[in-house]
Amino acid sequence: MSESLFLNACYKRNKDRPPIWFMRQAGRYLPEYRKLRSKYSFLEMVHTPDLACEVTLQPITRFGFDAAILYSDILVITEVFNLYFDFIEGKGPQLRDYHLSITEIAKTVSNEPVIETLSYVYDAISLLKSSLGNRPLIGFSGSPFTVACYLIEKQSSKTFSSVKSLIESDPSLFHSILQALTEVTITHLSNQIKAGVNAVQIFDTWGSMLTDDDYHTFSFDYIYQIVQAVQSFNVPIIIYSKDTANKLPSLIKLNTNVISVDWNSSLDVLQQQYPMMAWQGNLNPHTLLESLPAALEETKMICETMKNSPGFIFNLGHGILPKTPLEHVDAIVNYVKQL
Repeated sequence: MSESLFLNACYKRNKDRPPIWFMRQAGRYLPEYRKLRSKYSFLEMVHTPDLACEVTLQPITRFGFDAAILYSDILVITEVFNLYFDFIEGKGPQLRDYHLSITEIAKTVSNEPVIETLSYVYDAISLLKSSLGNRPLIGFSGSPFTVACYLIEKQSSKTFSSVKSLIESDPSLFHSILQALTEVTITHLSNQIKAGVNAVQIFDTWGSMLTDDDYHTFSFDYIYQIVQAVQSFNVPIIIYSKDTANKLPSLIKLNTNVISVDWNSSLDVLQQQYPMMAWQGNLNPHTLLESLPAALEETKMICETMKNSPGFIFNLGHGILPKTPLEHVDAIVNYVKQL
């Protein structure tokens, strides 16, 4: 694994072309994924190690990405507390026990967790290690705040009004939920590493809804606990935080190896301001979907900006969109690989 472009870039020692992988690279834009999805539900695929392994490998087989990311979901850790999400087509995740109050959810989350609930995740990782050879595998989790948002709202939301209300009305209750999720996340990421992943990424998808002060209190502090605990395993840690260009001074203080940014951030400016960091990003997935010439032009600009960086990983600024044409993905991968 010492010759991995991806791992070398994570540690800022890459002397070759930038590595490339895409968030959600295993997903609905792939016909082979849709074929499998027609036979099994999303949760069946996540919960069945053989299927999760197969789906994880699909984009590697088709495009030859430089890293694989485990096919799973940030919300599986709620199963530790006997809280289950259903994934409804066109609507996203929805808490199965939708009738539960926030207080009842908090009490449930505070129960002693049994991490063996997630053994299917670690079994999938073990299967993948024998199939991936020298290609690195990325494990992941959501940030405690992001997972808590889904628990409190009981589904995805555009306003997160229940979360904002809880922050105002009962911050101590919210902190108890966040701390419980933090402890489970540490164990979950640790178990993924023990099972064989070569790096981990923390998705702080909804941190952008917080003010700077609240971000530090309700998101940063808990991610920091996770990073501190997981660093002892000596694998690269990536933090992805969407729409948080204004919070980068805080993200730097997390002491992760890599920060993954969206298209609202300028990689040129970032590497000048924070030369100690490795960076991941940041092609707009909407550009990749809509226009191959525009996507190629944006890719060229990004790669030209970062051409002298030993710590750059080419990626999207968010997950690949389901209707993205395969030829667009193929062209971008080929361009980066030919640098």
